[in-house]
Amino acid sequence: INFPPSNGELRIMDSNKLVIQDSIHEGKRWSCPMAVFRNGNYRVEAKIGDITLVQDIYKGVITDSIQSILDKLRSVEVSNKVKRNIEALDFRFNHLQENTWWGDPKYVGLFIQVKDIYTHLSQGIDPFNHTKGCFIRSYISEIDSSRQYYILHIPSSYRRGDVIPVGVAVPVNVYDKFPYLQSFRVANSKLVDFFQDLSEKYNMIIIEPGSRRKDKANYNSIEETEFFSILDDVEVDYDIDRNRIYLAGTCSGGNELIKMTVKYPDLFAAVGVVAPDIVYVAENANPWVKSNFPVMFLRNDKQLPIFDTHSIIDRHVPIESSENLNVVAKYFQLENFHYKKIPNEYPMYYPDDFYDDIFKFTQNYTLNKKPSEINFTTNQMLYNKSFWITITDMEIPGEANIQAEIKRNKLTVHKENITAYDIDLTTLPYSKNRPLKVIDNGKLVFNATPPDSVLHIGTIQASGTLKKNSSIAGPLAHVFANRFIVVKGTSGSQEESEAIIALADTINKYWNERYFVDCRIKNDFEITAHDIESSSLILLGNSGSNLIFAELEDHIPLSISPTGITLHNKEYSGDKLCFYMVYPNPRNNGRYIAHIGYNNPNFISLGSEDSYSFDDVSNYGWYDYKV
Repeated sequence: INFPPSNGELRIMDSNKLVIQDSIHEGKRWSCPMAVFRNGNYRVEAKIGDITLVQDIYKGVITDSIQSILDKLRSVEVSNKVKRNIEALDFRFNHLQENTWWGDPKYVGLFIQVKDIYTHLSQGIDPFNHTKGCFIRSYISEIDSSRQYYILHIPSSYRRGDVIPVGVAVPVNVYDKFPYLQSFRVANSKLVDFFQDLSEKYNMIIIEPGSRRKDKANYNSIEETEFFSILDDVEVDYDIDRNRIYLAGTCSGGNELIKMTVKYPDLFAAVGVVAPDIVYVAENANPWVKSNFPVMFLRNDKQLPIFDTHSIIDRHVPIESSENLNVVAKYFQLENFHYKKIPNEYPMYYPDDFYDDIFKFTQNYTLNKKPSEINFTTNQMLYNKSFWITITDMEIPGEANIQAEIKRNKLTVHKENITAYDIDLTTLPYSKNRPLKVIDNGKLVFNATPPDSVLHIGTIQASGTLKKNSSIAGPLAHVFANRFIVVKGTSGSQEESEAIIALADTINKYWNERYFVDCRIKNDFEITAHDIESSSLILLGNSGSNLIFAELEDHIPLSISPTGITLHNKEYSGDKLCFYMVYPNPRNNGRYIAHIGYNNPNFISLGSEDSYSFDDVSNYGWYDYKV
């Protein structure tokens, strides 16, 4: 940092009071003997001009102090939430003791967290409810009941009752394969401290997620599920402003960020990327590959404020990635896309310092929930909403597009491959005391004062009709992004049952390798009514080997014979066929029933989605069914 040519002030504080306050002068060294300090932690602040440097330090044997507090916390009766968070810090402490030296600065941040927890509990205060600082927090994932973690930064300016914006640092790939509490995400104390500084600077909560991501991206939507779980978890304990949620991403996190914005265009107030590693695919790529790479849907972000900055000599992600993104943004006529080239190299190899630029940009924006114009494209019913338009039926497969503009009380709609949609009249910007006119593809389809809060345009589904919707739309990969149970068939021969067990073990092996926890597995005779109500079921076997399969066979468009398989009235001939399919559970249409089966028990296989063998559960199940 180039300090301004001026004097400054230095302050050293312990947890209760100011210990030292002194002037510091340009060109002169300031020092103080540590003998004047008692054992404990201190915060050092050096203020020079408009720059303030902050450093937390500790005098004494910090490992003994941490251990002493953790021992005391074990005897305190706390909620499950608080207990989980304390256990996370206990794990981190033991991990540091085994893998680093006693003077590692990481111990200081850990000490502050355990000390603050103990202090709050001693005062009868929930240490994770409306408290300030930096925390490792945990919650139980609905997907597999695992403990998931994230780092939360709460500024000292936070006041209960006043909603506060939220910035989310979209996680990048990290080149280690360790569980979260042992990973670089938690170990990078420089970045953790930097995010706390940004939280203070911009008066916003900052979230660092990342439990589900390690050295490569997830190809299913599991991280979306956890993203919303984290927001909900934070909102339980803090007053957040849902109209000011900002995303920030670098490198591979930039690609994931764009993916989120095009799927959920009405959730984020503004976003920013630095050196985004945007993935581009061919127009003729298969639908699953296209749906996982977001650039072709960038038109959905037409009104979203987007900031993109990139060094022209980036050695990490070539600037062509942002150059191409800028071209696509212009092609789709994005109204608030800001592209800034940096003429020199980043100070560090990774461009983390530029998160400051992102939040400086995003802080100026609040989500407009009532835009006068919408332009939305999707190829999945899972992502069917943009502001006041919700697609309720579309022609599948294919891309659906809807353009809608409201002027005065005339709503003009142009749509493709859409047979029905809803208009949310509570957020549509029109005069509610006057008739509303709707022109759909050139035809007048409504001209009256709407009697309800939602206006439906298009075909009306018959009661009980099974159609794709925003909850149950496939493909099979979506099953793995929500609560599921792998159900082993047990009613076949011993040889067949052993092959099914091996199949379940393979799924579990790769789930554990990816997410460091076993998935739920049950025998078919163990499935309860609660399981059917709460979970999607992945049935292994066929009607002769899986009891649940046999019970549902007459309600599913699937038949199996030794010479072939019929799926959705399509016949596939062969005596060594394996398949998967996904369908709404006939007993609970709000959950999936998935089948991984075969017509010859001597040839049982999961298959894969590419030329390689099955080795990534997140990259499996591209389609609704496959033989």
